[in-house]
Amino acid sequence: MTGVTSLPGRVGEKELNEHPRPRVAASIGVMRAPRRRYALALALALTLLALCHRPAPAIAAPAIAAPPATVQLRYTRGPGADHCPDEQTIRNAVAVRLGYEPWDPASERVVVVRIAKRGELLEARLRLQGAAGQRTGERVLRTRRLDCAELAASVELAISIAIDPLSVVRPASAPASAPTTRLAATQPAVPRPPSAPTPRSRATPRPAVPLRLSASVGGGLALGAAPAVTGGLGLQVSLRRGWWSLGAAGRFDLPARQEVPGGSVSGSLLAGKLLGCLHFRFGSGCALLAAGALRAAGHDLAEAQRSSLPYVGAGARLAVELPLVSVLSLRLHADLLVALTRITLKETGTDRVLWTLPPASGLFGLAAVVRFL
Repeated sequence: MTGVTSLPGRVGEKELNEHPRPRVAASIGVMRAPRRRYALALALALTLLALCHRPAPAIAAPAIAAPPATVQLRYTRGPGADHCPDEQTIRNAVAVRLGYEPWDPASERVVVVRIAKRGELLEARLRLQGAAGQRTGERVLRTRRLDCAELAASVELAISIAIDPLSVVRPASAPASAPTTRLAATQPAVPRPPSAPTPRSRATPRPAVPLRLSASVGGGLALGAAPAVTGGLGLQVSLRRGWWSLGAAGRFDLPARQEVPGGSVSGSLLAGKLLGCLHFRFGSGCALLAAGALRAAGHDLAEAQRSSLPYVGAGARLAVELPLVSVLSLRLHADLLVALTRITLKETGTDRVLWTLPPASGLFGLAAVVRFL
């Protein structure tokens, strides 16, 4: 039992002692080859990972900006707005505010602007039309200042907002005439010397309300200023500033005849008038002072004569003026005059009263008014 058990032990020791180095060397070689491959693979993986995580050079993608909005502009000045800015002035002001020229005759969007006087107010009406001509927006601006500067500034702002709503938060700048080239952008900027501080400008005085000259010519129907109802011609020149005006007028009535026992008498009034008027919207009220002569004559009477008798009267006028075009309007008026002189026509020799001027007379007239300023 003992020999059997010890034999295998000796054999194992003999085999181990006969080939000690080759087995150990083989064992070491088998263990080192895998470690080198793992090290190379790990180094390669780390290198690739480092390359993948390197920040790539920044390439700025060109920004695709939306094309600027464009419109057509239809601008007109109505009655009483001749002193407002013209169309080119409005176009330039809006272009400066937006920073570019928004006007395109082929654009589907249309901005329609009309400025006109409405009584004592200046009114600007803005309308935005779409592709098919449908109305997409409308705004009305009014001011009591007749110099039109404040209204024009509001119109420019309203047009700018209608074209580009964000323009209200951007500072106004001159429209760009041409894009800047890359070469010019890369040139070094030359430092500018510091500019001297500009003195503060004083507040601009408010412009005075303009003085306007107008003339009118027309006709009328007179009652009570002659022995019968008659017609006549009237001329008037006026200077107006704001809501008041002063004027001078001439009245030339046709002779009117009235039958009396034994013949007839006729008379016609020729007078000059001074007017002081207050205006409100399309209406006005005036104080009148008239002075002239009543030319009277007898017909088919014994010792018939002709004479001119002095006439003085005072009264009032109510008028309505309807604008037709920018410089032309139509005025309807009614005058009431109270005679301050008493005129009586008597028959020569008998002192028989033939006709007496009534205490008051009326005139209903229609005139065309032309404005020069």
